[in-house]
Amino acid sequence: LGNIASIYDDKGDYNKALTYAFRALKINEETGDKQGLSRIYTTIGLLYETPKKYTDALHYDSLALEVSMQLKDPQSIAINEGNMGNVYYYLHDYPKALHYDSLALKVYEELGDSSAIANKISNLSDIYAHLRNFERSLEYGFNALKMYGSFGDKQARGIVLASIGSRYLAIVNDTTGAISSGKLIPADKKTCLQKAIMYSEQGAQIFKETGSNNELQSTYADLAEEYFLSGDHIKGPKYRDLYEALVDTIFTASNAVKLANLEKQREKEATEKQKELNNIILQKKRNERIYFSIGSIMLLAIIGLVVSERKRSERLLQNILPKKIAERLKKKEHPIADQFDSVSIMFIDMAGFTRFAEKKDPKMIITLLDDVFTKFDTMAEKHGLEKIKTIGDCYMAVAGLPDKRVDHAHVAAAMALDIQRSMKGYTTPDGQPVQFRIGLDAGPVVAGVIGKKKFIYDLWGDAVNTASRMESSGLAGEIHCTDSFKNSLPPDYVFTSRGMMDIKSKGQMQTWLLTGHK
Repeated sequence: LGNIASIYDDKGDYNKALTYAFRALKINEETGDKQGLSRIYTTIGLLYETPKKYTDALHYDSLALEVSMQLKDPQSIAINEGNMGNVYYYLHDYPKALHYDSLALKVYEELGDSSAIANKISNLSDIYAHLRNFERSLEYGFNALKMYGSFGDKQARGIVLASIGSRYLAIVNDTTGAISSGKLIPADKKTCLQKAIMYSEQGAQIFKETGSNNELQSTYADLAEEYFLSGDHIKGPKYRDLYEALVDTIFTASNAVKLANLEKQREKEATEKQKELNNIILQKKRNERIYFSIGSIMLLAIIGLVVSERKRSERLLQNILPKKIAERLKKKEHPIADQFDSVSIMFIDMAGFTRFAEKKDPKMIITLLDDVFTKFDTMAEKHGLEKIKTIGDCYMAVAGLPDKRVDHAHVAAAMALDIQRSMKGYTTPDGQPVQFRIGLDAGPVVAGVIGKKKFIYDLWGDAVNTASRMESSGLAGEIHCTDSFKNSLPPDYVFTSRGMMDIKSKGQMQTWLLTGHK
């Protein structure tokens, strides 16, 4: 029964796994098998971690630890202490996580289990980082790096190298003055920044070799920030672009899996409906009158379903595409491609979002993005802009299409200032402040619909790329725009010059910060 529970856990069927685990638990309790109890308590504790039921997980982990201590089984003791350390880490109770992981490390050292020792040392490095004890964090990190190197564990080395880079970056970003220099922490932040870049680069190289896109994405975000802080405006934007490309890749891959699962579910439902229809046909042969009644009811139901699905499809189409474009698509117009001589493109991005999202609850991240993008959607509708798409934490909108308008720059500037004003002081659900970078440019674009089954309305043109560059090279909380956009506005807008800047793929450009409207 315990083995079946483990198999269902591997298959992702959490409810069935728990059902079999509790059946195994009942038998172990009836027979008084303490070794069996220790194992099944451990299994149940791990199962409760999947849906983040950490209180239940701790309950069974503590029961497992109690029994393993009665049995004087050091291996089981270390495993259960480590499991409790993990749960307290997920609960952000870092002092307790430190306590239990330290106990587990001591047992593993007595057992001489090198692999488990390296794992615990790496965990302790993460815990000390959260406790802001960076000297100890780096000490454990370098020890773990040395051990993983001796094992030849390439992926683990990459994770530790990237973590060390993050530690040095956190030291550079510290404004409290509470972090003291030490054996592993240089006194000057410039040297710390150099170390952050060096270790992040080494971690990224390993992730590229192993194809670890999730880890590579986070490390690219660190490298972008590190190079921007160092004043390298070539590598900073380069790594930001690499990060954004990976966000799009991972998002697309994740969606592909979800769509495949939905398609399987649809096929299963279609098969079940076909079976139901076959039963109705058999019933018709037995009794013509019953068949007629059932057939009439089914016909009405199908007609109702078709009408309902058609309305639903039209609503979905209008949510995905601008209304005018959706109407043209319904009229079988394909391809749809339009030239616009002058529009204004806006990109909005959350500053420091990658670091904030690291190890946060996914539900909280989605809730945050939903709240922010819903606010942007409302402002876009208010000011007359068309939302084009979101990529990760980046939002793109345009003014001046699909309906041409001569005041496109004015409405885009009004929305940008509205966002800057209304989102000032915005905080996450756990109280962390969030700032936004806004980039704007104006110019000609081509807009059209691509795809036959999964439509997307998108823009192409130099102004699109330049607006994106304005956002990525902008400042948190500011509206960064081009000369072209500034010159498209009436003279009653207020700007501050940023002078000539080296913009990636564009060279030297005069750029401006939009600060107000008279």
